[in-house]
This record gives sequence, structure tokens and C-alpha cells, in this order.
Amino acid sequence: MYNTEPKSQLGYDPQAKMNRYNFRSNIDYSFSKWIKASFDLSSFIEKVNGTNGVESAVWGDAITARPTSPGPLTVAGFKVRENGTDSEGNVLVHDVRPGQVVHDPVQTLESGYGNMNRSGYNLQTRSGVNAIASLNVDLGFITKGLSLKGLASFESRSNNVTTALKGFVTYKYERKPAGLDQPIYTFDGDNEEDDPLSLHRSTTSNYFLNMQMQLNYNRTFNSRHYVTGMVLFQRDLREMASGDIPYNMVGLSARGTYAFDSRYLAEVNIGYNGTEQFAPSNRFGFFPAFSLGWVISNESFMDNLRNNGIISNLKLRASVGKVGNDGLGSTRFLYLDNIDLQYHTSHIPSLGNGGKIYERMVGNKNIHWEVAWKQNYAVDLTLFDDLDLTFDYFIEDRSDILIERNTVPAISGLTSSQLPRVNMGEIKNKGYEITLDYNTDITRDLNINFGGNFSYARNKVISADEAVLSSDYAYRYRETGFSLGQNWGYIIDHTVDPEHGKDGSGFFNSKEDVINSGLTYETGGGIPQPGDFIYKDLNGDHIINEKDMAPIKYSSLVPRISYGFHIGASYKGFDFSVMFQGVGQYSKYYSGRGIFEEEGSKYYLDICDNRWNEERYANGEKITHPRLANSGSVSHIQNSYYIMDAAYMRLKNAEIGYTFPARLTRKAKMNHVRIYISGDNLCTWTALPTKAFDPEQASVVDYPLMRTFNCGINIQF
Repeated sequence: MYNTEPKSQLGYDPQAKMNRYNFRSNIDYSFSKWIKASFDLSSFIEKVNGTNGVESAVWGDAITARPTSPGPLTVAGFKVRENGTDSEGNVLVHDVRPGQVVHDPVQTLESGYGNMNRSGYNLQTRSGVNAIASLNVDLGFITKGLSLKGLASFESRSNNVTTALKGFVTYKYERKPAGLDQPIYTFDGDNEEDDPLSLHRSTTSNYFLNMQMQLNYNRTFNSRHYVTGMVLFQRDLREMASGDIPYNMVGLSARGTYAFDSRYLAEVNIGYNGTEQFAPSNRFGFFPAFSLGWVISNESFMDNLRNNGIISNLKLRASVGKVGNDGLGSTRFLYLDNIDLQYHTSHIPSLGNGGKIYERMVGNKNIHWEVAWKQNYAVDLTLFDDLDLTFDYFIEDRSDILIERNTVPAISGLTSSQLPRVNMGEIKNKGYEITLDYNTDITRDLNINFGGNFSYARNKVISADEAVLSSDYAYRYRETGFSLGQNWGYIIDHTVDPEHGKDGSGFFNSKEDVINSGLTYETGGGIPQPGDFIYKDLNGDHIINEKDMAPIKYSSLVPRISYGFHIGASYKGFDFSVMFQGVGQYSKYYSGRGIFEEEGSKYYLDICDNRWNEERYANGEKITHPRLANSGSVSHIQNSYYIMDAAYMRLKNAEIGYTFPARLTRKAKMNHVRIYISGDNLCTWTALPTKAFDPEQASVVDYPLMRTFNCGINIQF
């Protein structure tokens, strides 16, 4: 992944790489006509090696380094300043040892080169085993269609980590040092030798055990009545690597289906599950689901359309069901009090050497399963035997979501994190999804296919126990009534009002504009200057502060729109395919290192080309970016500029291949031979105002999404 220094030089290998070995075995055995068994075993071992430096720091330093920065290593012929002077007052120096790490003092982090190569290495040896044993018993001798199945699944993972830590000396370069007439290196500390490697080793392991007993029934009566049934009991046991008490869950579920003449369909599902996450009285939950279907194309009045291949399939379906969630985050047993006795705090002298009783969290024995009622209404349609269309409309009402209390005042003596968790949250989600697939043979040798999917989903927080803000806030709620992860910030004011220093550009263009605006900024970042953003005073008090914050664009958690489509064709052995993927109505707030130029080493993105300054403003040039800042700025906060539209469309994959004719491959004793070349992440169209980072990156200084190319050959004997 990186161009690291060789092992022969360092004595260790910091290169990021992985070697993996897999083993798989599947065994099926029939004891008799009625009893069959199977045993599937798979395992792997992999070694993952990498630098001991933090990857985000390595990449962040590399991407924000100044082009004029010295280094990354010392160069022979230069001197190193020593502490003190000689008897004549001259600065003591000595020759630098070449190949030592140089750190730009302007950088907020240490040298990325040094972190990548000189900080040691990290080697993880991971292994895992997955075993599944099943036994199937045909009980048809009792009644036709009855069977019994038992299954046990075991999965185990372990990770052995060898960490080799190493400190390294860093030098700084001074171009014009005091008392000297030549550039010089300086370093911190008294020793110019790197530290030796310090080795540490740790091991973690975890396992998951699932056991099932399943009774199945599958039978058709009079060629028109199709009936199935299933009763399933299962038990889960999971042990986490952290060494917590193992997780336990038991469940009993049943399903029954009925189809009449392949036209009218019905299904009932029930689940009765238990978890140890709640108090004994609330551990079990009942979760039913129901669905109906009507295959209209199988009706007699559709015979002509079906037989002529105009409408091959037309189906209506609807379902409603209740599901539960016991995953309550990393904290377990929230129904129990979490109370500590802390010593030597000088609170109660008679209690354990001046200790105190500290309530970390008060338990709530009434917490229970989070639930969601889901509805789905859909149409499936096939036209001309080639074109498949599906439309789904869904509604999800989540309630009893476990949350912290936010409306209990701290005067009660406990903070919100200490108060009992409660099932008070409620969220509604609804949307639709459309899928299309087309596949047809134009001629004997030519086939084309295309398809795609489009989905839209929007959620809304109904209840979050959110304290209402005072009446002088423009928006008195930050969660209730909005989507999860809704971005909030200051709206840039593009109104035209010359009397108050506004020309529609959204910037203060002079100190007079700042004064005439009559606005006082309490946003952090100091006093507004020419070139800073003008924000809307939404509550009309002439003060810009958090009371003027407003919802901007969309959520930063989940895109409302997701889509993808593919196109492919084949002709006389040649084939090609392309796939596109994208999202819409999705926003992110970009900030910090790599975005705000005052952070790090004054890194400037391409969006800075359209920055505000007096000269560019006077010349009437295009200005979209605020003034550059050497320190904090009122523009460098959450606002409608830095909350960016992260929608994109990506050419996710393209592939071209050729399959050799069977008459040739048979001569070589091969059934199938295909060669191909493919590429991933080939091109991205984005709404971002910069090309400096990808919209799927969590932050600007994260490792970017890679464009990859592959070629290969597939041979079947």
C-alpha cells in the first residue's frame, strides 16, 4: 500500500500487507432413506502487517504537507546545532547524520514519513473456525410432508497482536538561524539515536454458538391447496473478545403459509424471543407478522395476456409485522443500578476512609424491547417475458426506543447520563423502492441486459424527550420533527440590502459593511472581517449565535436517495458490463484539518482559488470562498457553505471479457475458458465544490477510495 523503507535498512517491515489461507470441507452422508446428515467446516488464518503509526495521522500529514517543507530526511553536508557556544561565543555545530527524520514545525502532527517507517510495526495473526452440523429426518411415515431438522453452528475467532513500538529522533530545519550564515538542523532532546524496538503481545478470542431444532411441514392437497408450516426453537450463546459475561438469547418462532391454485397467498409468522438484557418480567417479546398476496396473472381473465407473453406475471402483495430489538449499545443490564464506592474523597469520613457512594447510573426495571411495526405494499410485474418491474412502498413506525432523559433538570441531583434509561423514543420512516431488469436475446449471438434500482426513504423523529428551547430561538427543537442526523448551522445571507451592507454575495466586503450590518457575532472565531460570511439573523435580535441556527440541507447519517443501474451485452463470446451507483439528498459538514486552512500546515484546497480578497473583489472576479485565515474565523463554523451536498454518482465497475469457443477448449480438456479485464471506482460525478476528496470519505484526511484494475482468466475443467 505504501512505499516504505526496506526491511534490510530498518530491521523490520512496516509495509501494509496481508497473507490469508483458507480451508473448506463439506461432507454429506445418508444413513438411510429417511435420515441424512451434513457437516461443513471452514477455517482460515491470516497475517496482517502494517506500520505502528496511526494511519489517519500518516495520511493526514502527507495530504496537508507544504510543498516547500524540508525533508522528509536529513541530507549530508548540513550541520546540527548543539547546545551552548564555544569560548569565543560561536554556536557549536556538528555534521548531521543523513537519513534522519525531518519534521516541519508548522505541522500539528509528527512527520508522516517517520510515523510510517520509523515508529515500528504491528502484526496481527487472525484465525477462525466455522463448523455447521445438521441432521435431517424425513417423518413422512407419520404424515406426508413432515420432517425434522436439527442444526448446531459454532464460530470462533482469535487474534494475536504483536506490537513493536519505536521512538525516533526528529530534526527541524532552520533556513536562517540566528548566529549562523547557513541553514542548519536542530533537534529536541539530548540523544540523536532512535529508541530500540519495544515488543508487546496480546491475544483476544470470541465465539458464537447457535443451536436449532426445526419441525417442517410441506404438502399439496388436490393439486390446488399448497400448505407449509414450520416451528423453530433456537438458542444463541455469544462470548465477546472483551471478556464480558456471555450473551444469551432464546427464541421460539413459527410460520404457516397457504396458497390456493397459485393465485391467493397468505402467510403468518410469530416469534417469541427472550433476552437477558431486561429484567425477568420483561425479557420475552411477542412479534407477529402477516402477509397476503394475489397473483392476478394466474386468473382466467388474464389468460390471453399471459399466453401471448404480454403480461407474464402480475402480483399484488401486502404485509404487516412487528419486530423487536434488544441491542442497546455497549452497556448491558440497564435494569440494574450501577453504584460505586469511591475511597479517599474526603466526603464522608466514616465511610471507607473518607469515601463516597457514586451513582453511575440508576437502573430501570421497566425497560423492554424496542419495537417497530413495518408495513409493505408492493406490485410485481413481468412484461413480454423480458422486463421485470417491482414497486414497494414501506412504512416503519419505531417506538419504545431506549433513550436518555433530556427533560429532567440537573437540580434533581443526577445528570442525564446517570438517570435511568427509558423506552420513550419514537421515529417514523417511510419511502418506496423501484427495481427494473431487462434481459433479452436480440439475435442468436447478441444479448443485451440492463436494470436498476431506486429507493427513497425519509425518517422523522416524533419523540426524543427533547427539552424545548426558549422562545427566542428560531427553531426550538433540534431533533423532534426532523430527520436523524439533520445538519444544523448558520444560513448565509444572500439578500440585497445595501443600507445594511448586503450586496447579495453573502460576504462582508468592507469594514463599513460589518458596521452597517448592525450584527454582533457570538459564534466563536473572533470579530467578523471583510471576506467573512454574513449570516441570517433568524430571530431578529441583531446577534448571531446558536439561537439563529437552522436545519441545512439533509441528514449526514443516511442518504434519502440510493440508486444503481447496470448495462451489459454479449456477442459471439465477447461480453461487457458497467455498473453505476449513487446517492442523493445527503449532506456532510466538512471541517477541521484539510478544510480550514489555519489548521495543520496551512493546507489549501482547490476551493480556495475562488477565495475573497480585496483585489479579487475589486476586479469583479468570481468569489465563492471566504477570506483565508491564519487563525480562527467566524466563517469556519457550521454554515450553509461548509455543510456540503455529498450526493454523487460513481462508475462502480466496468468489465470486458471474452469466452473462448467450446470447440477449442474441449481440445485442451477444458469446459470453459474466459479472460477478462475490469476496473472499480473508475469515475465519480459529485456535487461537492472540490475534487480534493471523495464524498464517501469520513473526513478529508482519511485514506481515499482507491481506483483498482484487474485482469484474469477463469478456467473450468
